[in-house]
Amino acid sequence: MSGTATLVTTLKSNLKSRGITYKALGLKWQLSEASVKRIMSEKDLTLERIEQACELMSISFSELIKLSPFDLETTDQTISPAHEMEFSKDLRLYHFWKLLGDGLGIRQIEKKYIITSSEIQKLLLKLDHLGLIELHSNNKIKFLSGNRTRLGKDGPLGKILIREAKTNFLNHSFKNITQEHFRFVLYRLSPSSAIRYKAKIDKLINEMKIESEVESKNSDSIEFGLLAALRPWESPFRQSIKAKT
Repeated sequence: MSGTATLVTTLKSNLKSRGITYKALGLKWQLSEASVKRIMSEKDLTLERIEQACELMSISFSELIKLSPFDLETTDQTISPAHEMEFSKDLRLYHFWKLLGDGLGIRQIEKKYIITSSEIQKLLLKLDHLGLIELHSNNKIKFLSGNRTRLGKDGPLGKILIREAKTNFLNHSFKNITQEHFRFVLYRLSPSSAIRYKAKIDKLINEMKIESEVESKNSDSIEFGLLAALRPWESPFRQSIKAKT
């Protein structure tokens, strides 16, 4: 089950447990009860509607996510080593596969990106050959593998991403205070506290991932990068005076 589907299932069960009917939800959404039933059945909700439903239950979106049985290991899939190797050799193929998974049609891709019809056909055939999609007549596509993927740091694509994160991503001014944020801090913690904060970081990333599934359908959504790292590390400031052995 996708993260969005899990979230909607949790939303439905919590509405029911609180005695909030689809009729009441329809009044909040300004829709008929039949329309609410259809939307909930299709599990295709916008973030705004989910937040409005949360308002009816007097909880926040973050609290709804905490109530949902998400699992970072299962809501994302790991690309097979063979597929990741093929993608690392042809990043346009990987980008094209992600665009299809984001819900863009062939015509939308042609209109928005610099790519020819012949290249699109070649990429479709290659994805079909790799067993990632099933290509039918008139370029109708059926996905055979989930598009929301988690890259392993030791795989070829993961290594490319980490290399870019260390150079391109961090080599930035981070001056756009509305959309950018940069902080690097040093604190002394016990090992048990570090484990607890690592779990909190994982929860934050999971929350962003689920919200991304909902918001990725919005025309104004753009890709953001978040680099999270935590490890024992002695800064240069604490290496000037050596400790006695």
